[in-house]
Amino acid sequence: MYVVTVVLFLIPCILICVGWGRRALHQKPADAPTWRDRCISVSFVSGILGALIGMAADLFWLHGGGNPHGMGSAPGVWQQLLTGSRFAFLLTLVLAITGKGRGRFFVFGALAATVFADVMVQLLQFD
Repeated sequence: MYVVTVVLFLIPCILICVGWGRRALHQKPADAPTWRDRCISVSFVSGILGALIGMAADLFWLHGGGNPHGMGSAPGVWQQLLTGSRFAFLLTLVLAITGKGRGRFFVFGALAATVFADVMVQLLQFD
């Protein structure tokens, strides 16, 4: 189950890296970045951090028993990581909405993939 969790959370990380790389290719060095350009750059960083924190939260959750019903999992680090992951998710969403450029669509896709990965880990744990 640990391997499945890592593979599922690699998808949003890859999407953000592809979006960041495409943005770097199409950015002109002569243009001075505006605050909206900086918002999308920060959303890339917070998106990667949010996906990695979410992956760590799920891995610690699985290690602590991983009860998808929310009743039997032992308290642990995963609870604080889950709070951090949610904060990073909201920060990434707000920054991507206020950002500028086509790279933000990769961020939106990565956010959807992060939610999908989190839900799939919990659904697969039902077995």
